[in-house]
Amino acid sequence: MIKDEYEEEKKNRQWYRQKFNDYWYNDPQLGSWIDKPTKTDQTAYCKYCDVNITGSKTIMIRHAQSSRHIQKIEDARVVEIKEVTKIKKPSSYIEVSKKQLELVDAVRQAEIRLCAYIAEHNLPMSLMDTLPGLIKSLDPDSKVLKNIHCSHTKTAYILKNALAVDTLNHLNKKLENNLFSLLVDDSQKFLTLVVRYYDEETRDVDDSFLNVLDVDSSWNSLELFQQIMSFLRSIKVPVTNLLALAQYSSSTTTETTSERLQEISQYVYVPGCVSHGFHLCASEACKELPTAIEDLCNDIYKFIQKKPKRSTELKEMQNHLNMKFRNLLKLNTTGRISSIAQVIERIVENWDALLSYFSLAAVEEKEEKAETILQTMRNPVFKAYFLFLNFFLPSVDNLFQETQSKSTCLPALLTCVADQLKTILKHYMQPNYVDETPISSFSPEDNRYVLPLDEIYFGTDVTCLKLQLDPIFYNDIQDFQIRCLNFYVEFCKQLLKRVDFSDPVLNNLLMLNPPKCKSEFYPSFVPLAKLFPNLADEKTYEQLDREWRLVKYCSTLKPDLEFMTFWNQVFEMRYGVADARLKCPLLTKFVKAMCCLPHSSGATESIFTSVSLNNMKLKTRRETPMINSLLLTKDKLKRSSAKDFEISDELMVLAKAAKIKVEQKSKQ
Repeated sequence: MIKDEYEEEKKNRQWYRQKFNDYWYNDPQLGSWIDKPTKTDQTAYCKYCDVNITGSKTIMIRHAQSSRHIQKIEDARVVEIKEVTKIKKPSSYIEVSKKQLELVDAVRQAEIRLCAYIAEHNLPMSLMDTLPGLIKSLDPDSKVLKNIHCSHTKTAYILKNALAVDTLNHLNKKLENNLFSLLVDDSQKFLTLVVRYYDEETRDVDDSFLNVLDVDSSWNSLELFQQIMSFLRSIKVPVTNLLALAQYSSSTTTETTSERLQEISQYVYVPGCVSHGFHLCASEACKELPTAIEDLCNDIYKFIQKKPKRSTELKEMQNHLNMKFRNLLKLNTTGRISSIAQVIERIVENWDALLSYFSLAAVEEKEEKAETILQTMRNPVFKAYFLFLNFFLPSVDNLFQETQSKSTCLPALLTCVADQLKTILKHYMQPNYVDETPISSFSPEDNRYVLPLDEIYFGTDVTCLKLQLDPIFYNDIQDFQIRCLNFYVEFCKQLLKRVDFSDPVLNNLLMLNPPKCKSEFYPSFVPLAKLFPNLADEKTYEQLDREWRLVKYCSTLKPDLEFMTFWNQVFEMRYGVADARLKCPLLTKFVKAMCCLPHSSGATESIFTSVSLNNMKLKTRRETPMINSLLLTKDKLKRSSAKDFEISDELMVLAKAAKIKVEQKSKQ
């Protein structure tokens, strides 16, 4: 096993002279003063004391804490203040006022916020060559603005060596002591890593950008795994804290990454992707409908957009019919459900206006395409298809939007998916079968439980249209009903295929939803606890069950509370003011871990989109380290903005070190 190989390698290690470690540049205790040694037989060099040092990192920290080193830093700070404030005093007597110290800090904070603003809004760093000058001109009397010096070179250094490092250090501290899940995406040339964990500060589940790794197309799964492991070790995050791994990729190279992770931490859980498959389910189901529907959407849009005057004429037709003007949208079959649903909705809304418009266009413009569109739209069965899709797609889009909510955890998400699946099944299957059959045992194509065609529900608008149809369309409407039935069946089959409700973890996670928890279902917590031996064992089952039943029958906990609100109340339950012991310590730890189980949320989608934006869509192509720095900085600002985020003392130290590096580079 890989774990044994690591342990064997550790035993066989031999003593060696400590070499300089590039990661020391990013260490808050060392980064501001350390550099590579000037002599080959030494370990590091102190820029303030002008001495070489030999030894381990502990020796370096001792040097940083020495009185001589501290005095040298103070002397350098005085010199820096003199440069910024343009104060000229005799070298024999230097007295720095508190206001001057505050001015130096204010200037540095202003430069940090400017750099953060560049990352926050995806702006080119070349803007920093002129932006500080513009800011100075706004208030020539401001001492802070007057002393800002931040070109694109310094901006890059502050982003890489201060803002990004500070964000990563802060995240590392959280991951060192908390269970987390890893979300991996390699659909681009990068391997994007996102972590999900329960944040004690915000009392909520948080998705944070971790890193972007370069991916070589020739790599196999082992090399990909080694890159992930190498990075986790470099930031000192214990792999044993990894609870689950989710992979969103188009590549086959990541298929066995989870297996290799399980060799090191055998309890790593690998769930299927729940929310990513909704669009694929709808796409597969739409193959059961006539392709002429897609053709009609494209033909209408292209015809109207071909000449500017046609849009004006359509608007006049809408005004004549007292309809609200809304532009038609272009159909993108590779887009999200929401975009396809909007295209269908716009055409249905404007059906009468479009029918009137193409009636005139076919006569006045005498174009064959206008006549073809007109004849197709006059067929009421085609309108029935649009009405059906206008009924069905919004419900799927609503489900997708709910899964993208940043507050939705996997246990809460599964209930939403299960309820939506049952709703669709009841459109065309006997309600008793749907209610009495376990979700994992559903058979969407079982003809024994399918309703007669005339009793299948296709939406109210379709029902009204059927009542108005001429009998000559009887065969066409029968074909419509059969195709839409096949659409229902295929969608449900695809959804069951992509969401494995037979997975014992997914099945038992349902008990964590407040209504299920407070009901008589799931009397014991043990079935779920057994699935995660790294979180609970036989010795703790009894205590977990006591805590579970305490929550179940607690009168102050209401089942209609939102998921995280409900469980945060459980996490804070105590025995009294004097005792202050938690009532449910084991259950608290377990449920917090379950909240971290991964699925594609709005936060992860936003991060993956940011990676794509910085890599492909910006005019300036950026190297991987800079993309990392920008995304880490954006992650720091996700609950605030560049103008008001908190600047810590550690960040100020890192920013000062970045300034020193810029000055050294300019002297070379």
